[in-house]
Amino acid sequence: MTTLKFTTTGTGAPLVFLHGLGTSSWMWGPQISALADRFTCITIDLPNCGASHQVEWVSFENSADLVADVLRGLPQPAHVVGLSLGAYVALRVLERHPTLVNSCITTGASTRRLMHPALMAPVSVLSAHMVKWPWLGRRSAAMMGMDDAATNAYLRDLSLLRPRDVRRIYTQINRFTPPQLDAHQIDKLLFTSGEKEATAILQSAEDLTHLYPALETGTAQGMHHAWSAENPSLFNDMICGWTRDRHNILRLKKSGTGERT
Repeated sequence: MTTLKFTTTGTGAPLVFLHGLGTSSWMWGPQISALADRFTCITIDLPNCGASHQVEWVSFENSADLVADVLRGLPQPAHVVGLSLGAYVALRVLERHPTLVNSCITTGASTRRLMHPALMAPVSVLSAHMVKWPWLGRRSAAMMGMDDAATNAYLRDLSLLRPRDVRRIYTQINRFTPPQLDAHQIDKLLFTSGEKEATAILQSAEDLTHLYPALETGTAQGMHHAWSAENPSLFNDMICGWTRDRHNILRLKKSGTGERT
C-alpha cells in the first residue's frame, strides 16, 4: 500500500497541515512552533513532494484518499488545514472522507479555471521545467521572504519534482470542480484567500457562497497567496479561532444574530 510520509509534533487534538506545490512539511514551521503546545501537529508530504516525492501524483481524489489513510491512524477526527495545492486536496478529503475531519480550513484554492484550456497545455509543460531552474527558485524564495534555511529546503523540494507530475497537477487544478458537500460538511469548512490572490481564487469564494449559502468564507486583508508565512500570527489566530469557536459562530448564524466573516 502506498503511504505518504508525515511528521508529528506536540500534544492535543490532531491538526493536519497540507502544503503547497514546490514545498513540503517544512513550510509549516511558523505554525508548528506556535501551535504544538495545544495541538498534535501532523505535517503530511503530498505525492511527488518532499519525503513523499517517490509517490506518483495521480489525482486530487487519489491524494485525498492517501491523506485519509493517515487520518485513520489518528485517535480522533482531525482539524485539516490546506494551502494552495494542499487546499485542493483538503477539499477532496472533506468531500470524500467527512467522518475523518473535525474541521477544515483552506486558502488559495480556485474552483474556477485559472486560464483557457488551450493555454494550459503549453503553460503546464513550460512550468514543469521552470520550477526546476535554481535561479528562478531563488528569486521566488526571495519574493516570499524566505530565510536561507527555507530557501535551501525550497530548492531541494523543487529539484525533486517530476515534470510529468507537475504537468498533471497544473492541468487538474485548471479543471477542479467545486466539492459536493452536505450541510454537515459545509459547517466544518472555512474557505479563505489572501486579498491579493488571483482573481479566479477570489471569485471562487463568491461562487461557493452562491452554491452553499451557509458556507463561511474569509479574506486576509493585504495578504498574498502564501500568507501563512507572510503573516504567521494572523494565520495562526485564524486556525485557533476556527477550531475553538466554530460551533459558537455557527450557532449565532443559525439563530439569525451572526454575520458572515
